[in-house]
Amino acid sequence: MIKGSTNERVRRYCYDDCQKNNNNVAIGVDGNGHEVVLFGKGIGFGELPYSINDMSKIERSFYDIDYRYYNLLSEIPENMFLFTSRIVDAIESKIDGNLNPNLVFILADHINFAVTRYHKGMQISLPYSYEIEFEYPHLTKLAKWIVKNINAKYQVCLDKGRLQV
Repeated sequence: MIKGSTNERVRRYCYDDCQKNNNNVAIGVDGNGHEVVLFGKGIGFGELPYSINDMSKIERSFYDIDYRYYNLLSEIPENMFLFTSRIVDAIESKIDGNLNPNLVFILADHINFAVTRYHKGMQISLPYSYEIEFEYPHLTKLAKWIVKNINAKYQVCLDKGRLQV
């Protein structure tokens, strides 16, 4: 799902409907012709198109992202994507199976929305299901760990109901 720095040369380009809005994000094509979303300091800066020859500039790469999530790149802070990608990496190492390649984008959107609402004083209590906790104890433990990390990173206090959204 999520791949770290790639060994392949990456060519950066912009779609017709893409706006250049972040100097640290680029959408490109790797050496095998696969589309990739890249994060890295200054990676989105410069004349289009260009090639990235210094792979050390690539902090994270995401493959197989659905186009409908590309707009989130301009709506969600870069540090939220990077935080979420570390969370998803941890989850992936603790469960069997493959995760949806869009999960980082979907989860970053959800976390960003919850944190933004919290800081605006728009706290919404959600019901907590002990049945779900009973049926999925391992996933519930991971969810509690995620919420604990979100609370610490963004100085919020998301409630127990957030675990099951």
